[in-house]
Amino acid sequence: MTKLLYTSILFIFLLSCTESKQERINKLLNKNDKTSIIEASFLIGEIKDTSYVPILLKNCYDCRITHHMQFYGISVYQSKMIALKKISGVAPPSEVTYQPDSSIVNYYTAWAKSRGYLVDNGK
Repeated sequence: MTKLLYTSILFIFLLSCTESKQERINKLLNKNDKTSIIEASFLIGEIKDTSYVPILLKNCYDCRITHHMQFYGISVYQSKMIALKKISGVAPPSEVTYQPDSSIVNYYTAWAKSRGYLVDNGK
């Protein structure tokens, strides 16, 4: 009986580990919940995936703050800018706080355009 229990637990554990980070990030981003977006931004920054740069810059002035214990006090804006800082390897012109700062957003937008991560449609 215990052998069956251990085998079941091992099987469940292996199934839970099959989801890739990209799949997890996409699921979190589709939830549109502030804590989910913050967690997705954190994961994007950890893997430094440049394909997410346009998503990080979309709605980047979102000042909602999470009260979830893992990311307590972090705003959506702050998590996105920190992810961009990790991806770019370049520090912004001023410190990233929970309050949106247009100079930081403009800085990373210009960086993304210069690297070809954002397409300027004549706007």
